[in-house]
Amino acid sequence: MDHQRIGSRGHLFTWMEPYHTNVYAIVCPKRVFIVDTFLGPKPMEEVKAKLTKEGVTGRPFVVFNTHADYDHFWGNQSFEGSIIVAHDSALRRIRTQGDEGLREYGAQKMGEVRLTPPNLVFRKKIAFVEEGVEFFYTPGHTGDSSSCYDSVDKVLLAGDNLEAPYPYVNLLNLKEYTQSLEEYTRLGAKMTIPGHDPPQQDRTLLEENLAYIRGVASGHVDLGIMDQGRLHIHYHNTVRLAELYLEKADAKKSRSYYEEALKVLSLLEPGPVNDERKKEITAHLTALSF
Repeated sequence: MDHQRIGSRGHLFTWMEPYHTNVYAIVCPKRVFIVDTFLGPKPMEEVKAKLTKEGVTGRPFVVFNTHADYDHFWGNQSFEGSIIVAHDSALRRIRTQGDEGLREYGAQKMGEVRLTPPNLVFRKKIAFVEEGVEFFYTPGHTGDSSSCYDSVDKVLLAGDNLEAPYPYVNLLNLKEYTQSLEEYTRLGAKMTIPGHDPPQQDRTLLEENLAYIRGVASGHVDLGIMDQGRLHIHYHNTVRLAELYLEKADAKKSRSYYEEALKVLSLLEPGPVNDERKKEITAHLTALSF
């Protein structure tokens, strides 16, 4: 675990295994806010031990889960008895999908995980005014995604809504995703911390993510500016959107995203995997033509 001080009261905790993940603490005179709890009790006990070593003692914790993906709430049990905040749809996801996620991804857990759901939920936003900390609904990466803003240090915790170089698209919520990223631009944060990437001290990543989501939503993405890594992500997103529209029986939109996927494949480095993908996409387009 790596520890870094941020601003006047922030503590950033980072793990690189099994993948880059950030947990953030905002230390206030009367409370300590913890943003996300990673993969279980073991890393959260490390966080608490480090805070104690830094002289942070005798203050209650308030935990915030940015969304209900397993790697953002499995450590909640280390704060049992504390206020645990999330959007109301995140609570629903944990109740309905939490056990399934534990079975599917249990090999990643750090310590014995006991699912501990949020006990305080909100719909639009909830503010701890005295501390200058606000949690607000920002659907994007998931439909239950929310973010945290520390107005004292002007630090934005964006969860998985920001990803380098491009975000992965999982839902047909591109309008809402765009609005969430636009809301970030209005905050004027001095630092933005994604869930799984290094802290961002300027708006470059935010602006690139926003431009990309707008482009995907409008169907006007400039493939010429993409390197191989960006093309791979864009391929994943176009196929996912094609599948989602097909589930909604919108053949026209499904076809347009499959056609985009074929264009992307023509720009990716050739190989047997991409050859097989071309065959699969072509088969989908043939089926959609009838």
